[in-house]
Amino acid sequence: MQLFLNSSIWMPAALDVYERYSAMRQLDSGIDHLAFLRNKWFILFGWSIVALLLLVLFAVRRMRSEKERHDVERRFAAEADRLRLTVEEREIVEAVAIRAHLRRKDSIFTLSESFDSGLSVLMQEVFAAGQDLVERKKLHGTIFSIKEKLGFAGAGRTDNRRTREQSSREIPVGTVVQIAPAGARQAARVQAEVVQNDAYELLLRPEIPLLCKPGDVWTVVFCRAAITWEFEAITMACNSKGLALNHSERIHFVNRRRYVRVAVRLPARICLFASLEDKPANAAMGLEFVPAQVTEIAGPGLRVKTDLETAVGQRVLIQFEFEPQRMVQDIALVRAIRESPAGRSIIVEMIGSDSRTVDEFVRMTNQLAGADQPEALEMEVH
Repeated sequence: MQLFLNSSIWMPAALDVYERYSAMRQLDSGIDHLAFLRNKWFILFGWSIVALLLLVLFAVRRMRSEKERHDVERRFAAEADRLRLTVEEREIVEAVAIRAHLRRKDSIFTLSESFDSGLSVLMQEVFAAGQDLVERKKLHGTIFSIKEKLGFAGAGRTDNRRTREQSSREIPVGTVVQIAPAGARQAARVQAEVVQNDAYELLLRPEIPLLCKPGDVWTVVFCRAAITWEFEAITMACNSKGLALNHSERIHFVNRRRYVRVAVRLPARICLFASLEDKPANAAMGLEFVPAQVTEIAGPGLRVKTDLETAVGQRVLIQFEFEPQRMVQDIALVRAIRESPAGRSIIVEMIGSDSRTVDEFVRMTNQLAGADQPEALEMEVH
């Protein structure tokens, strides 16, 4: 076979163009530039570096987590010392924080809603564990002390028109409430009467026997004057004495009660009722009544026809005879003023009446509506 030499490359002369090109591409095929990447020692070194970096990262995160935990413990202890919590109270607060699923337990001192949610879980667990009633009452008293120190307990405000959060401790004995299992909005409500209300429990006497166990949660609804309120409470005991519930500081406003509206014609007297009033030096002391006429009644709401000059938001004192030999006298708040060709009328809401008095108004109004006003409408007092 004839060969020829070109520079330092020699090839058989009989090769065609394609074979020569293939031979040229294979000249460096014996040299592997990436062979070191497959070397076992290089691979072992690489994985060692990765493991070392992961170990360092884990150690740094662990140190940071430990530092944060120590900081949280320090802040929790400092705040507990500032509030003068006892050892038992600190343990309860810590248990509440755990059940509230807080990332930092020291924040439980400022989050009232988280405190209530965690406390609800804790009390359900404690009550369901089978402790006797004395221990449950003692726990409830301790919890109330904690809430007072944390500032979560209400100050016992009695004006239900100026606050939307009350305390179940303010519910008078004899109040009729409605109860139903918490979360069961479609369940029928059972009426119950408050027979005892002390620092530890709210004792109800249901109209029908109930079967429940400690730890069960009830939704309680009750009316105070013209407002409906609602709260949730946990069963402490259920026996022949009645249904004992724990107190709640998270009573919230539901709505205004609705009343049947009836037309009447009742002579009345009305005057401005100011807490502080400037009078001339020679002016006589006492209230100056002017004639008026009650033309509509809707529970504690009245429509009064009068020439008395007043403004929305002012208080007035009104007197009228609702039934023969039965006088009504109460402080009322002016809600609206109506001008018409028939004269000037004001819409007022009697705010000095308690729930029993309002219920009596409702009863008498319903009697009038049934006897004289079959087409009576429902009106909401705004």
